[in-house]
Amino acid sequence: MSTKNPTGRDEGSFEDVVLDLLLAVQDDLQRAPRSRAARSWSRGPEHGHTRLRRTKVNAVGERRASRGGHRSAAIVALAVAATVALVALLLVIPRSPGQKVIIRPAGRPALQAPFPAGSVVVAQGGTNYSGGTVAGTTVNANGYLDVYSPTAVGDAAPLASFTKDMSGPVTLAFDPWGNLWVANANNDTLVEFTKAELARANPVPSVTISEARPGELASPYGMVFDRTGDLWVVSNGDSLVYEFTKRQLAKSGSPVPHTTISAGITTQPDCDAFDSAGDLWVSTQDELLEYSKAELAKANPRPTVTISSTGGADLVFTPAGDLWVSYYNGNELVELTKSQLAKSGDPAPAVTIFSTTLGSNDTLSEPFALALTSPGDLWVDNFGNNTAVEFSPAQLSKSGSPTPLRMIAGAKTAMNWPTYLLVVP
Repeated sequence: MSTKNPTGRDEGSFEDVVLDLLLAVQDDLQRAPRSRAARSWSRGPEHGHTRLRRTKVNAVGERRASRGGHRSAAIVALAVAATVALVALLLVIPRSPGQKVIIRPAGRPALQAPFPAGSVVVAQGGTNYSGGTVAGTTVNANGYLDVYSPTAVGDAAPLASFTKDMSGPVTLAFDPWGNLWVANANNDTLVEFTKAELARANPVPSVTISEARPGELASPYGMVFDRTGDLWVVSNGDSLVYEFTKRQLAKSGSPVPHTTISAGITTQPDCDAFDSAGDLWVSTQDELLEYSKAELAKANPRPTVTISSTGGADLVFTPAGDLWVSYYNGNELVELTKSQLAKSGDPAPAVTIFSTTLGSNDTLSEPFALALTSPGDLWVDNFGNNTAVEFSPAQLSKSGSPTPLRMIAGAKTAMNWPTYLLVVP
């Protein structure tokens, strides 16, 4: 019986074997001598993942190619033949109606289909959202996920909703393969919707992770994937951060965390985020703590930088390395620059965004989650008044009370104590 691996394919299946063969061929080619005459595939860094590029054939050089060049061309021919064979096989394999085949190199980031880029995914905590106590008896009590159009504004109904196995969904994260993970605060579980499941109407999550020991996932308020596909979960209830490896997440169960972070956490943590260097930042009620990539490889990671008096509900890094923090209690957003984060201290925010009104709603009302779009717009969900707002980079360039570009608000939106949001890239 096959089991699902982190890429969404079935381990032991023909597809999995052939794809692994193709990747092995690609790696073999990296070690082969290169010639400008040969068609060659090369690997280069692209956000920590694998990319493929092909060089042009030089007809004159082809006749002068070294044995290494001929070897490279032969390997590419083998790869092409194997790919054609795989496609031909997939065309004849019987599949259930609506079943999709997802083919992609392992580790390469996937688009979060079927939703278009710019779609806004919101976790609705539900009326029974209580931070790790009991489940409710209705959908509205237990909460759900809603997906809004990239152009949604005003009283816009969601494109899709997901309600199965939701129990106070408090945070969301896409893994590197496009699968969506949800943390439930009311029953202390993590659940996964695969990319294929997201294309179906209200599916049951394929994987459920529960605590190995009582209280171990108490109120999982934050989670973020690293570049390898391991998941770092903030447990607000027991003031710890846990790492689960991608292998531990490949099937339902109650795995013992691979790493536990306790050092430096003196008050309840709320969220976490990785910067571009691979360092993990954890926000507690009154501090920001940085754990360097080198520290994360240790059994007991210790903070390398501590920023005082700046703990917030959520964190998001800009491409430039600056950090936006949401202040739930103060109804503010603040930005700390990359240079301010380079050493411990208590720096004054470079930018502070205050609330104003749009229609009958405050633009910042107990802001929880933050999400950046590729153009640099910042989305914020407001737990206090069931809205979500979007700010442009120009509006975020200086302190003030800018009117958001748009707000999602109204009865049709089905906003229900929104606790987190993501933007589909």
